[in-house]
Formats: sequence, structure tokens, C-alpha cells
Amino acid sequence: MKILVNLISVLIFGAIVALAPGVANDALADQRAKADLAEVNHIMYGIFSVNAWKSKLSQILVSEIRKINIKKTSVKLKSTIENQLSALIDKLDQQIRSTNAGSFGGRVKQILIDLAVDIGKVKEGVPTYADAVIAEINKPETDKLVKDMATAQVKAYLSKTFIAQNMDPVNAVLGRTGADSVAEADKILHDQIEARHAGKTTRSYTIIGLAFLLFIWIGIPRNRSSFGMGLLFATLLVLLALGVRLPMIDLEAKIADMSFSLIGHPIGFENQILYFQSKSVFDVFKVMITNPDLKMKAVGVLLVLFSIVLPVLKIGSSLLFYYAKSVRPNR
Repeated sequence: MKILVNLISVLIFGAIVALAPGVANDALADQRAKADLAEVNHIMYGIFSVNAWKSKLSQILVSEIRKINIKKTSVKLKSTIENQLSALIDKLDQQIRSTNAGSFGGRVKQILIDLAVDIGKVKEGVPTYADAVIAEINKPETDKLVKDMATAQVKAYLSKTFIAQNMDPVNAVLGRTGADSVAEADKILHDQIEARHAGKTTRSYTIIGLAFLLFIWIGIPRNRSSFGMGLLFATLLVLLALGVRLPMIDLEAKIADMSFSLIGHPIGFENQILYFQSKSVFDVFKVMITNPDLKMKAVGVLLVLFSIVLPVLKIGSSLLFYYAKSVRPNR
């Protein structure tokens, strides 16, 4: 019977030990994933990035160019076109006369031109020429050509508006996730965290349940033995080691949403991370103990004292009290 009790106790303890690394690995994987999420969503690559603003403004400008109605604009341009054509005809006439005035042959040529071409009648046709220009502008292919040219000019200008930014941290995250964009990496990381959540939660509750079961099982008077008590102390140490290894705190400061409208177009930035840190007990201790402030060092020491040292001493003293009968007080 004693062998059976010990065997069941060992099996329960073995299950706890076997499940513990999975919980720790999942928690650490979540910690890395959250750090990667904070990196790709950092405010330096969003609100504070000239390149991010350039991308959003480029989309707005291109959209506005596509909405331009050239037909309405061309009607307003008719008088301008007529004035420009009249000025062009006058300038051309003056240039020809100036060129021909320098020689006898030129003067003869000018006389022939004056006989053949009446500048006044040519200028009378300016409204007709303007209508022809407007008709050409109003053609669908011309409309597309003008908009394409304007779009190309906007993109060419914006391409010159560029500030070099160190994207190595973001590229490293993209490489780890196998994503082609920040949005895709964000989705992959969230999916990974969500996929691990159910398994991690199940294993955690299973460990707690098995530990509780082991304490009840060995706590039964007829099952109590030195071997069983040793397993209980070992279980406490496993749980303590697991708890110390897991992240104890997540600190995050972010702008959840910032949006406004520009020329009727919404501009928004979401999930802009200002600060993120995920720390275990040891991580917090390292931060505090390396701080030049003596008060912070003292807090770090107290943290380790109450989180690790005292629990270990308590387990050790209980173990000593149980097995070393000579240290027990005489009654």
C-alpha cells in the first residue's frame, strides 16, 4: 500500500514538473511577442515619423487629384487661353518682323507675308482656337493624362521628402514573423499570443490542481510519509521557481487612437506605443540594483528578499524541522 501511495505521489509530482516548462516557455514567448508588438507599433514609426505622415498625405493628394473635374475647370480657363493665344500671335508677328527688317530680302518677304496673312483676321479666330483647345482638354484620354502627370509630380516631390530612419528593429521583427508589412506582423503576433493563451491557461490551472491534489493526497494521515513530505517540499520549490521565472508585470503607455479629418479625408493613428516593459522578478531586481539611487537598490534587495529568499528559507526551515527531529523543541 505504501508503495502505491508513493507511486501515485511521484506520478502527480512528475506531471507538475512536466507541465511547468511549457507554462514558462509560453509565458516567455508571450513576453517576446508583446515586446515585438510594442516595437512595430512604436510611436517613432507612427505619429512621430515624417515618412508615415508622407504616406498618408500622398494618398489624400492622389485622391483629390482623381476627383478634379477638368471640364468645369476648362470653362473657366477659356478667357485665359484666349488671352494667351492673342499674346502668342502678337509676339510671333513681332519676332518675324524684327527678323525680316535686317535685310532687303527680309523686307520683301515681310511684304509678301503681309499680303498673304492678315494678323487681324488670325486673331479673330482666337475664340475658335480656344474652343478647340478646350475640346482637346475635355477628351477622356487627356483628362487621364493630366491626372497621371499631376499624380506623378506629387509622388516625385514626396519621394524627395524623406528622413532616414533606423528601421532595423522593425525589420528584425518582420524577419522573425515572416511578415511583409507591419500590419501583417501585428496580426501574426496577436494570433500567436491568442493561440498560446488557451494552452497556457489550461496547463497553469492543471498545475495548481495537481499541486492541490498532491497536498490533499499526502496530507491524509495514512498516506503521510517522509518520502511524501519530501515531494511536497519539492513541489513548493518547483512552483516558486516557476513563479519567479514568469513575467510579473507589464508596463505599457500608449495612445489608443488619434484621428482627425483633413480635406474631408480621415487621418488616424492607432495603438501608438510610447513605452513598454515586461519584467520578471529578476528583471525588476536587475533594474533596481543597477540604479544609482540607494533607495532603489534597497527596494530591489527587499523585492528579492520577500519574493525569493524568505520563501526558500521558509521551505528550508520546514524541511529541516520535519526531518531533523533533534532541532524540534522538547515538550
